Amino acid sequence: MILILSREQAELSTEEVIDWLEHYKAKFIRINGEELTNFNTLDFLVSNSTIDSKSNSQLPNDVKVVWYRRWHFFENLDEILFRNDLVIDNQIVFTTHQHIKREILKLSENFFEYFGNSFWFDKPDSIKINKLNLLKIAVKLNLNIPDTLVTKSLQSLKKFYRSHNGKIITKPISDVASLSSGSSYYSMATQRVTDEHLKNSPKFFYPSLFQKEISKVFEIRTFYLCGSFYSMAIFSQKDKQTEVDFRNYNNIVPNRNIPYLLPNEVEVKLKKMMDILNLNHASIDLIKNEKGDFIFLEVNPVGQFGMVSNPCNYFLEQKLAEKLIQYDK
Repeated sequence: MILILSREQAELSTEEVIDWLEHYKAKFIRINGEELTNFNTLDFLVSNSTIDSKSNSQLPNDVKVVWYRRWHFFENLDEILFRNDLVIDNQIVFTTHQHIKREILKLSENFFEYFGNSFWFDKPDSIKINKLNLLKIAVKLNLNIPDTLVTKSLQSLKKFYRSHNGKIITKPISDVASLSSGSSYYSMATQRVTDEHLKNSPKFFYPSLFQKEISKVFEIRTFYLCGSFYSMAIFSQKDKQTEVDFRNYNNIVPNRNIPYLLPNEVEVKLKKMMDILNLNHASIDLIKNEKGDFIFLEVNPVGQFGMVSNPCNYFLEQKLAEKLIQYDK
């Protein structure tokens, strides 16, 4: 059996892979992270004489392969802690929120161990990518990266800014976050640093990541799957709205996206990186600069791959479903 670990919201890729599994009549079960606490008979018994995670449980016992797509959305905790009839000090709410999150994470770790003998595609620990460590790995593999600075000092930032002729960008050290308030929706993306930003910045600020801005011919989003690369060139530089980051989507005049074949020597280096990270699938971002060099940016183990699959007719959802069936056999 194939076990799919996902989440309830914003998971079109999961659902499209499931469509193919149903087409092939594969045996599978999907469990969303939000459902973990809903198993009515989920018992984990540990005593001096017994360690039992199976008895009286609704969990399947014939899982051969686990597809760890995504897991828990913690936003639903806000529905509990921010009820209109519940007036609590903000600090208490925050502390309680963090405590419940830690409780769910620890429960999840125990839940994952139940399928420890299954083949994981990929393991939860493997998808915990550190962006700064990734850059170090890339350098060791002789992949080109942008000059990068992490600092909290305005003086250091100004020096970095001048050394690159005022052409630098900033982006999160960790993952990009999405925020919502009422009917408004906000999403983080890479942004260009300007003289105005420096002028209005304090002498010291929260540690932040800055990189040299690359003069690009196009961006590349690559989906890696078990040794194969499926790449797409994104002509984001032709639009002022998307020239710094294609995620500043122009929905009226979308970027042109076409299938692209990476040079073999780049794919070999990226394959070594995936082996080091112990990843069977992931989305990889690169830039081709005006000199013809390929610049590595980052890896997202749980990135949405439909954005590559559909424009390029790669049918990645079908290929991934076939891989899961192969491992299940």
